[in-house]
Amino acid sequence: MLVGNDAASINFLKQKEKVANDLGIPFRLYELPSDISTDALREEIGRLAKPANCGGFIVQLPLPEKINRHYVLNAIPKEKDVDCLSEAALGSFYTGRGALVPPSAGTVEEIFKLEKRNLRDLTAVMVGAGFLIGKPVGFWLQNKSLGAHRA
Repeated sequence: MLVGNDAASINFLKQKEKVANDLGIPFRLYELPSDISTDALREEIGRLAKPANCGGFIVQLPLPEKINRHYVLNAIPKEKDVDCLSEAALGSFYTGRGALVPPSAGTVEEIFKLEKRNLRDLTAVMVGAGFLIGKPVGFWLQNKSLGAHRA
């Protein structure tokens, strides 16, 4: 879902659509005006994400400033929150009970697998602790270096 017409978001969504098509994953883009209210946006997310034929749902960030980001992201059903940004999905990830991993942490995990590297043999330095990248990657790195495993 895209709210508004942020040029960088539109470009990024084109890349997401291409990758989805390459992988054979159905991709639908829902575009909403930037003047939509937070409550109306939550209602749209509920309506669009609820059907069984919706396997995953993403709200493209950033959202317009007047939109309450956390309130909107919490409208995504936990089991369909592929970006792992709702409180429920993040809570499951941070407690090791989630079926999904934030994409940033999953990407780092995949790099370690492809490079056949053991994190316990390395020193990792984390720069930045933002909620999209730094915090989930830092948490994942810390758990893996301590020997914790995802459920």
